[in-house]
Amino acid sequence: MKRFAYITVSALFLFFIAVPQVSAQEEATEEEATEAQEEVVEEAVVEEAVEEEVSPLAGFTAGINVGWPVVTGQYLKGATSTGPNIGVIVGTPFGLPLGPLNVGVGAEILTYSWGDYYSGVAVLGTVNASLNDLIPMELPGVLSIQIGGGYFGAGLGTTFGGSFDYPVPNIPLVVKAYARGNATTTASGDFKEPTGWLNVGVMLSYDISTLF
Repeated sequence: MKRFAYITVSALFLFFIAVPQVSAQEEATEEEATEAQEEVVEEAVVEEAVEEEVSPLAGFTAGINVGWPVVTGQYLKGATSTGPNIGVIVGTPFGLPLGPLNVGVGAEILTYSWGDYYSGVAVLGTVNASLNDLIPMELPGVLSIQIGGGYFGAGLGTTFGGSFDYPVPNIPLVVKAYARGNATTTASGDFKEPTGWLNVGVMLSYDISTLF
């Protein structure tokens, strides 16, 4: 009887010690599982919020182009005055990889003037490609080339050039210093011969998705 009583007391003692510990471990496990589930839910909510915050205008830029002719074709040498080339430029997120080049698509409206001698408006589609991956050194900006084509006032025309794009720190603005040549199949309604000019200038492009 004494041995039986001793065994019984020991069993009850172990039971009252073990049960609270098991319960505490189960509660800790449940709390950890709950916290893990809450973290997963919070991450999903954050990811969903980030996806919802992406603007439909992401990747679109708009800006101005101000340039000045420095070399002109034979026809334009007869002009007595020269005005600036002023335009509006639009960049898009659309493009495609072409080998080592990342090609983007844009558009431009450009005005040009040689006084009353020759003036007009060009409407162009443009293709831009970064050259940084082809250069064995790191640059503080983006070196790129641009090819465009469209309507130059009195006929079809094209443009080709290069630019150095420098992103302004802490502002969604890119400054482009460029040089490019422009050519048209018809200089004007009175002069149905091709001509062209080379101009240098600056473009300012702003990320318009930050405005909305």
